[in-house]
Amino acid sequence: SRTSFDSPPARGASDAERKAMMAHPKKSLALVAVLVAAAAAEDAWPYAVVATWEGCAVMNVSDDYAGRQQFLDNVAAKTGTSAARAAAGCDRYCANHNYYGDRCFAPRTWCVMRYVGANFAFVVSNPMNAFQLKPIGTEIVAGKYIVVFGAAAAIGTTVTTGFDHMLAEDGYQIVNLGRGSSGPKHYLDEWTAIERIVVNAAAVVVAVMSIRASPNSYCGPECTGTERMRVWRDAEDNATAQFEMEEESMVNSIIEHEELLAKIATSPYRLGTAPQRLLLWHSRCHFIDGCTDGGHFPQWITNPDRVAKIKGLNGWDGILDASYFGYKGSDNPPIPIDKCDNFDAPADFMAGCARRDPTIEKTCSSGAARAETKNDDKDGCTKSCKYIKQDYYPIQLGHDNSYNVLKPALDAALAGWTYGDLS
Repeated sequence: SRTSFDSPPARGASDAERKAMMAHPKKSLALVAVLVAAAAAEDAWPYAVVATWEGCAVMNVSDDYAGRQQFLDNVAAKTGTSAARAAAGCDRYCANHNYYGDRCFAPRTWCVMRYVGANFAFVVSNPMNAFQLKPIGTEIVAGKYIVVFGAAAAIGTTVTTGFDHMLAEDGYQIVNLGRGSSGPKHYLDEWTAIERIVVNAAAVVVAVMSIRASPNSYCGPECTGTERMRVWRDAEDNATAQFEMEEESMVNSIIEHEELLAKIATSPYRLGTAPQRLLLWHSRCHFIDGCTDGGHFPQWITNPDRVAKIKGLNGWDGILDASYFGYKGSDNPPIPIDKCDNFDAPADFMAGCARRDPTIEKTCSSGAARAETKNDDKDGCTKSCKYIKQDYYPIQLGHDNSYNVLKPALDAALAGWTYGDLS
């Protein structure tokens, strides 16, 4: 039997061999699952616990800087030592890029998720009421949950109710691995860490990601997507250079997407049917024609040719149109910067929350509000703005559309998942 995380069982292992390995977790950490007794019902199927939720907390919104820092320190401690995270290849998907700075106007819940037997854990950005939906010890069972990939749009940045929140309220178990500025390369870079939770989902929803997350010769792998966009904007007087950046990143994005989709389907850690790999076109850009402005989300996937290439990648099992073409960010109602007031939190999470000064009426961009929050070490939220608006990320209508198109696709994926199906 295998004994390390890094050594998965052979693809040709029989179902009986897998069950035997799973029955002895200390000797089968590669599977990060434990076989538990099947239910007595006739239609019961053997199931494996892939991971468990170790608890959730609302992003701290205290006016006290030390209190906010303590929250972040506690989260980091729960994910394991930096050495353990590094050994597992987990950085972005353990504790980073969660849009903590939005806690003043679109707070979310951070939930700690741990593989069975692992010495590191993930911090997963989840729906605002996740502490009610995922009590400590809740099992994440193979074939019974949904994984989400994507950038900030996938975690509901600058909306009050993301599509994952709506799905969770309907009873779907969502493991949202969306992170700010993510692209397929980031999931490939940390594949060792995320593989087991990804490949045992009933479906992997890929909320369309900007191709600026992929490298080009002007701004290589060392650049973030934000830095790459800055280089592109700096070349505003050089249309040829901008086009070359976009095209090179497009080529790399296609390669990365197809590698990622293949890994999802062929992983030796699968315990059953390969997850349905669903592209969610979660954008104001037209599902066929794209957008005329390369700055709209998803940046650089703008003309019909590029839209067709993303949709035509090898590996998609379904493509879902959640576009809201014809609408823009200004059609989204302003979100109040009211800290805890825009979600229903238990009383013990309300400590330190306060409403904005009622005399302030200014509406700011989300970027401006974040910048002021980041630079102010005394107050948890910007003092200059009462509301935020944005014209980039999907608006509430986009999340509503995503919820509506995802439900039937996810129902089919959950119904079609079969334990032991390794075809």
